[in-house]
Amino acid sequence: MCFIALIFKKIFSQDNFSPKKDKKIVKTEKITSVISIDAQLNEEDWSSVQPAKNFYTFEPDNGNLEPKELRTEVKILYNDDAIYIGATLYDNETDKILKEITERDNTGTADLFGVFINGYNDGQQDFQFIVTAANGQVDVNYTESDGEDASWNAIWDSKVKITEYGWVVEMKIPYAALRFPSSVIQTWGINFFREVRRTRQKYTWSPIDNRIRNFSQQAGVLTGIQNIKPPVRLFLIPYTSSYLNSNKQETTFTQKVV
Repeated sequence: MCFIALIFKKIFSQDNFSPKKDKKIVKTEKITSVISIDAQLNEEDWSSVQPAKNFYTFEPDNGNLEPKELRTEVKILYNDDAIYIGATLYDNETDKILKEITERDNTGTADLFGVFINGYNDGQQDFQFIVTAANGQVDVNYTESDGEDASWNAIWDSKVKITEYGWVVEMKIPYAALRFPSSVIQTWGINFFREVRRTRQKYTWSPIDNRIRNFSQQAGVLTGIQNIKPPVRLFLIPYTSSYLNSNKQETTFTQKVV
């Protein structure tokens, strides 16, 4: 089963969900400085935006507010090339944050944070970017018609830092990894996800009623992005291949870098 499908497995027996009727809104600002992806969030521009906060429990106890000791705050910045996500994930038991190191697209047993972006705000598709507490990356292309494509990979940056109050995630997602219209003023669907693995608690910023099948339609709204252009969607991914041939007569080694 796909990773995101495991996260969002349906629970139809709960009936205590009571989210707000209006969609939650978070506003971003255009940056004036260079943002270093180092999980420090110490650039002045980070202080210019208000955080998305007050997450809801997705599972279990669907619809309850997050506990104060596990609260999450997320800020968003942007420039002409990318959007930047700065997330502060509080945890009063930092020694219990799970951070298993795994290969790409596999979270293992690690704590994680994710952002789900719908550039058309139509409830039909999401680009999902997840970072584990070990700085592992997962990316998924979701459409309402075809479901989740976990084989899709984009080029984006992330950095994680464990702190005395929890952990911090900083992300840079280039526009080449996204889809959005060529409008002067952009309005995107957006949601944030967190999982605390030791307690199996899952939280979302925009409340998700897990009795409703389409999660993208329950996303919040990102405003503030203006005057950006959809880029050429082309990724160049360098790789190295090696071949070793050894026998009694000789040993040859060939390496190719592309």
